[in-house]
Amino acid sequence: MLKAVREAKVNTSWLNPNEDYEQAVVQFVRGLLSETEHNLFLDDFRASIVPLSWLGMLNSLSVCLITLTSPGVPDTYQGSELWDFSLVDPDNRRPVDYEQREALLAQLTSMATDARRLKQRVRRLVENMPDGRVKLYVISRLLLLRREHAELFRYGSYTPLPVSGKRAAHVVAYAREYGNGGAITVAGRLFAGLGTGAGELPCGEKAWGDTRLELPSGAKGVALRNVLTNGAHTATDGAVSVGELFADFPGAVLSYER
Repeated sequence: MLKAVREAKVNTSWLNPNEDYEQAVVQFVRGLLSETEHNLFLDDFRASIVPLSWLGMLNSLSVCLITLTSPGVPDTYQGSELWDFSLVDPDNRRPVDYEQREALLAQLTSMATDARRLKQRVRRLVENMPDGRVKLYVISRLLLLRREHAELFRYGSYTPLPVSGKRAAHVVAYAREYGNGGAITVAGRLFAGLGTGAGELPCGEKAWGDTRLELPSGAKGVALRNVLTNGAHTATDGAVSVGELFADFPGAVLSYER
């Protein structure tokens, strides 16, 4: 808060700090967030952030999908492989618990080797989204995809893909293609407009109805593998159901070769 009010430069600033005003701000914020018996604001605040936090995590997963597959060099801020609730500097300069991340990554890597049960395990990860493992899983799987298909992500084309149906505005989709291979990213957006409540997953036909993704010509008639769930998909009339793609995870990255 001190950083915010100083950079607003209304009643205080970095060059001319107003100590009395800043101390009043500190006391006000501490009063709002104090654990007192009749703090009605804190009770309302806690209740209001539950749905916002859930939607924020869903949005963050979509951002991961797009950041790690769109043209350019992806950048992951160290420590943000899990949920990161720090504000700007200096709050975001706290030490990173690398041992925790290494242990979780080892578990997730082992989990991914069981292709037959991967769908169910990924579903459990996203159902337990607040623990942050699902974000680390997405990052690790897509970085592995980039390593295995380095030329695709270095030189591959970028083609926005059309989406049709009632929920089409809630989907972002594009293809990266190079040589005989490609990858299609399908990410959800505007989850609040879907009526998604706290703890609810925008997955399956119930959430997406008649929404369909039009495939690029190079991906029609070939096997599509979802690198997040190991799910196999085939196109009907050159399109695939988004509800099918999002059966277990609210997003997909489809790898294919012709």
